[in-house]
Parts: sequence; C-alpha cells; structure tokens
Amino acid sequence: MPCPSTVTVKHHGSIATVGLVTTETRLALSPSAIPDLVSALDAIERDSSLRCVVFTGVGDVFATGADLTEIAGNTPAANAGYNRSLVDLMNRIDLTGVPTLAAINGHALGGGLELALACDLRIAADTATLALPETRLGLVPGAGGTQRLPRLIGEGPAKNLLLTGRAVDAAEARQIGLVSEVVPRDDLPERAQRLATTLARNAPLAVRTVKAEVTAGRERTLVDAIDGTHEALTTLLASDDLTEGLAAFRQKRRAEFTGR
Repeated sequence: MPCPSTVTVKHHGSIATVGLVTTETRLALSPSAIPDLVSALDAIERDSSLRCVVFTGVGDVFATGADLTEIAGNTPAANAGYNRSLVDLMNRIDLTGVPTLAAINGHALGGGLELALACDLRIAADTATLALPETRLGLVPGAGGTQRLPRLIGEGPAKNLLLTGRAVDAAEARQIGLVSEVVPRDDLPERAQRLATTLARNAPLAVRTVKAEVTAGRERTLVDAIDGTHEALTTLLASDDLTEGLAAFRQKRRAEFTGR
C-alpha cells in the first residue's frame, strides 16, 4: 500500500502554499519523505507565474525534523547522505528567486526550524514552539541552523539556543527576532495569505534582485556589495517593470508587473 504524500501544494493565484504533512508513520522531513518535497519544489520552480511561496504545516505541527527511529536504524553513511539531502533542500529554498514565507503553525523543531530559517520571512501562531534540540541528542543542526540562525538573530542569542537546545515560545521568538510577527493560531492562514499577497504584488525583477543581492552580500565586503547592487539597479532601470511602476504611481493605480 503506497504511503500518503507528505506534501500538499495549493495555488491561490500567483501564490503557492506548500503544506508539510506529518503522519503517524512518517514525518514531513524524514529521509523517506524528502523526495515528496523535492518534487513539489521542482513543480513550483517550473511555474513562472508564481510570485510567492508559503510553507506551513498541515494540522497542529509545522515540521519536527527527522524521524529519530529511522535515523537510529540507518548506518552513519546513510544518515550523512540524508543530511546532505537536507542541506541541498534548505539551500534550494534559500536561493529560490521568489520570496518565501514560513507560516509556523505549531512545533518547528530541528530540521523544521531549519526550513523556516531558509525562508525569507517567518510569522508564527501564538501557540508555536521553536527549537534546535540536536545537542541534546549528540548531534548539531546540520542543515543550516548553525549558520542561518546567528545571521538572523546575532551570535549570542543564537548560541544560547544552539548550545542549550532549549525551546522558545512564539512570544520569545518574536522578541529575539526569530519571527517577525505572532498572530492567533486561527488567524495564521489568513495573515500568511495577506502577507504573501503583498509580496506577490511587488515587481518580480526587483524582488529577485533584492534576494540575490542580500545573498551575494554574505560573501562580499560592504563596498563590493553596494557596488554589486548598483550594477543590478542599472539593469532594472531599463526594465518594463520600472516603466509600469512609474506609470501606475502617476496614475494612482495598482501596478501590473510582468517580470520583464
């Protein structure tokens, strides 16, 4: 009997919502589930009409990382291969051209939190719990958590979470900058869609350029990064999107961007 998919994908206009499904027998990010998410991302990246991708959990859990029973039964080499697949997955989410939003509806633990960290923006339900508990198991967050978390909230607060493995609730996550917004659990889907709509309405070329320049800036000096953004801006100055944006501003209407 085939296993149920651990991913759902729903489209609302130019927004795709990826639902991470946790079942009794398989977690959304367990080794056997990764192909489902990879296939979903393949389809999303082929769809040029998409302007934003929302990741959220289906049910009461966002994502809780690997299935520890499955990990315990694997060889070290198999587990290393699994972690490599997680690294590639998180990097792919991080580097995708369209903006990504994690709507954290429940527990975001281990790889689940690393997936949220790979997204551009994070909002959480007031009932959410977030943690990278790997050090309590003899592991480290191996799919980006040790690098993305300090870049997001600062080295000191990140070490506090990484070294202790402790969990934070949504309120503390907001306080330390791990999420940008906390909303009541029942309001999270609507709020995520409204925020995604705001992102989707902006000029696609400009959005992609912002993402690319922020990413490139991680490896550049400040002056080089600013020069790189200047070069990217020069390209945008000749775009149809800019012409449309300026016309819409003058005419006091919503711009209809084409991504050209």
